[in-house]
Amino acid sequence: MKQIFILLSFILLIGKIQANSIPQDTTPTYDPYKLVVKANNYKEKQIVLAFYAGENQYVFDTTEVNAQGLFVFEGNKKNMKPGIYMIITLPDNKFIQVLIDQKNRKFTIEFDAADLNKPVKAKGSPENEAFYAYLTFLADKNVLADTTRKMLAAEKDETQKKKYEKILKDLDTEVKAFQEKVFKAPSNPFLTKILRSSNEPVVPTFEGHPDTVQLRRYLYYKEHYFDNIDLGDSVMFRTPTLHQKVNFYIEKLTPVHPDSFALSVDRILKLMEPSKETWQHYVFYFTNYFSKSKYVGMDAVVVHCTENYLMSPKMAGALNAEKAKTFIDDVKRSKMTLIGKIAPNIVMFDKNKKPVALHDIQSPYVVMIFWKPDCGHCQKTMPDVTGIQERLKSKGVKILSICGQSGDKESDCWKFVEEKNLGSLLNVSDRDGYSNYSYYYDLRVTPKVFILDSKKEIISSKIGVEQIEEVMENLIEYNKKKEEEKASGKY
Repeated sequence: MKQIFILLSFILLIGKIQANSIPQDTTPTYDPYKLVVKANNYKEKQIVLAFYAGENQYVFDTTEVNAQGLFVFEGNKKNMKPGIYMIITLPDNKFIQVLIDQKNRKFTIEFDAADLNKPVKAKGSPENEAFYAYLTFLADKNVLADTTRKMLAAEKDETQKKKYEKILKDLDTEVKAFQEKVFKAPSNPFLTKILRSSNEPVVPTFEGHPDTVQLRRYLYYKEHYFDNIDLGDSVMFRTPTLHQKVNFYIEKLTPVHPDSFALSVDRILKLMEPSKETWQHYVFYFTNYFSKSKYVGMDAVVVHCTENYLMSPKMAGALNAEKAKTFIDDVKRSKMTLIGKIAPNIVMFDKNKKPVALHDIQSPYVVMIFWKPDCGHCQKTMPDVTGIQERLKSKGVKILSICGQSGDKESDCWKFVEEKNLGSLLNVSDRDGYSNYSYYYDLRVTPKVFILDSKKEIISSKIGVEQIEEVMENLIEYNKKKEEEKASGKY
């Protein structure tokens, strides 16, 4: 296991909403700290101490070399909370990790800045001495394992192959035994907690059909994924492990569906409740994360996070009030057009001033496209819609082309329709500006697309005009297969 990592950047939590500061817990007063750093083969005059906070890293302090050639971080800062900190060398931003406990906070760290793979020495801190011994042991065994695996891959003699396989098996047994010994050591509970947190759940053996076994293994692994880490311990918030675990659970263990993501968010935040700073941080994180998701339908998860957590009294004092109000208002607007909702009925007018009500349109599928004549992207993509309509018409798709101009500018709609050859579409406009379509459909950018089924239920949204045909073909094929399965009794 390498001790070198590259610190790419120090970033603050950003997004559509922002915290006033890092959420803080009410914590006990920690012992004064004095961290003495001896960086051999290091010519720079400054060195940096930083810490983890969820997915981010923040600078805690910067100090200059003293007359003895040492870097000293010293003080009574209440905010130097327990966790994994980073001693960062400049200008390359490489770093080693150091453990900071609640007590025993005066010690010395010595390392070779020219080669951070070399063992780090700690004096006066049993936790760090054991930590670096642990890392050195794993690094040595990892080198041996890598070498053996390469020899195994190149070996053709079966007898020799078995010898290499035995070496790897014995190495694995030795490493696990060493880890178990460290984890059970009563003298270093702080170190044990941090090291154990990266452990994966051990999945038992299941019997049965391969598909059933695979499903049971997945469900067990997911259910026990957080067994070795306490998400409600603020110490874990200040380690890289917590966010790695959370991110993996969301991105790899959760099915890509709004309801599944909402359940995963609920589970994680429930486990984080004992730590106010962790809980508040991840309320922000999940809300921002799903608001930027590439998957269709994730607006529902943003609404879930906002209504159940962001608007909770437990977030009091953590929100930038003005930005939070704007964001919450936006979420309330988007709630009306979530996938699975019935599209709000609006009445628009065609070129002959005849009213057209959305819910009166009879078609297996209705594709709503909101556009404006002065929208650059609309000018580029709308001419392709006529061809899309012609190719999909026989499959029960009707395209409702909605121009976002009214009053004196409404005439621009019909000029655009004529110039771009859109006459074969069902073209309408908000002639008098009374439909309030912009509010109902949360129109702040154009073009904007919604796909509805025959009941006017929204089945897709937030796709580009250029994606309409592909998405429709997939939806039609999916529904066709579903009907066939239903008819055959499989569904």
